[in-house]
Parts: sequence; structure tokens; C-alpha cells
Amino acid sequence: MPTVGAAFPGEGSLVKMHVKRAAGRVAAALAAALMLAGVLGGLGPAAASAATCQAWTGGPQPPSPGDGSNDLSGVAVVSACNAWAVGTSSTAIADHTLILHWDGTSWQRVPSPTPDGSDQLRGAAATSASNAWAVGASSDGAKTVILRWNGTGWQQVASPSPTVDNGLFRVAATSASNAWAVGFTGAGSLILAWDGKKWAQVPSPPADQLNDIAAKSASNAWTVGAITAHGERLPVAFHCC
Repeated sequence: MPTVGAAFPGEGSLVKMHVKRAAGRVAAALAAALMLAGVLGGLGPAAASAATCQAWTGGPQPPSPGDGSNDLSGVAVVSACNAWAVGTSSTAIADHTLILHWDGTSWQRVPSPTPDGSDQLRGAAATSASNAWAVGASSDGAKTVILRWNGTGWQQVASPSPTVDNGLFRVAATSASNAWAVGFTGAGSLILAWDGKKWAQVPSPPADQLNDIAAKSASNAWTVGAITAHGERLPVAFHCC
């Protein structure tokens, strides 16, 4: 598994010099792209963008099975007829994992384990109809929780909990044999890696916690979070690899 590396704010003039040079190259490339777009703009329709979808509608609403509170914290999309949403359904006694599936017409709850008796899910990722992940933590903040969809059902997968305080916020997957999950431990940030057989803790960059992760391949991923330095809360971003 590749290691994680990063450039922090304040690493010195060398970093600033590289950033300045890179910014110049990016500006030149952008100018060339804009000129080319002006020449070719009349040759065909423009590509669709986020601006195309400006009218967000409620649509069919997800079920709320808990008699206390229900909330969704993560969503993953495979296709227009296959999406997952994960979160927590609470009762007066405990928190239960909540996983909903979109089939193109409606949201339906899918059975999911609550391995510690009271657990919360926070993030989801999916690469196919038979490979999806949901991550979170036990409600007492002691253990990481990872569930996997294998095409027929959700099952718990063993995951490291290296200290007394552990939790996962987000997960990213690029294939059935490559995924990352990020969060926190009592000692700081936490990164777990999936190699197709097991989840293992990998060296984590200095941060108080990592809040999100995105990946395009096994060698191209970003994770972001925060660190406390000199009494201030500062953002951090790390790239692998």
C-alpha cells in the first residue's frame, strides 16, 4: 500500500517557489484551453456540468424507521437505479445502523448489522452492484465499524480500533480490492486500507482527525481534515502517492 505524503502550510520558501511555478503553468494551460474552446465552441454541444442540474427536487423521501430520530450522513451512487444512503436510526435505548437503497423508483431500508448493540454510520462508497461499503463507529466512540455489501446482504468486516477512542467518518473505494477509510483515534488521525482481504491501519499523517477522502485509483487519493497548531484550528490536505 503506498504511503501518504503531503505539503503543509508553512513548509518554507521552496514549497512556495514550486507552487508559484505550478500556478504559472496552470494559468498558461488554462489560457490555451480557453482559446481552443472559443475556436471549437461552435462545432458541437457543450458538455454537461453541475450547472445543468439547478433544480433540486425532493422526490421520493427515504423512510424513517426509528421512533427517536433518523438521519443520513453518507451517500454513494453506482447508477441512476442503484444508490446507497447510510446513517443512524435511534430509539430510546440505542442507535441502530441505517442503510437505504435507491432502485430508481423509491428508497427502501435494507437490513444491516449493528455489531456493538449501538452504532452509527457516517460514510458510504460503492464501485458496483456487488461492492459497497459503509463506515462509522460504535455510539460510545470506542470502536470503528465497517460494513460491506456483497451483492446479497450487508455484513460486518473486521476493522482495527487501535486506541480507546476510534471512529471513521468517510470511505472511498476504487475497486473490490482497493479502498480507504479515514477518521480519528485517541492519538490523532486514522487511515485504514483494504487490500481485498482485510482492513489494516496504515501510517497516518499528522492531524487531529481526517474528515473525508476521495480516490480515483490505487495511487491517486486525497484526504482532508484539521490540525491544531499554535492554538489555532488549521485545515490540512494529504495526497497519496
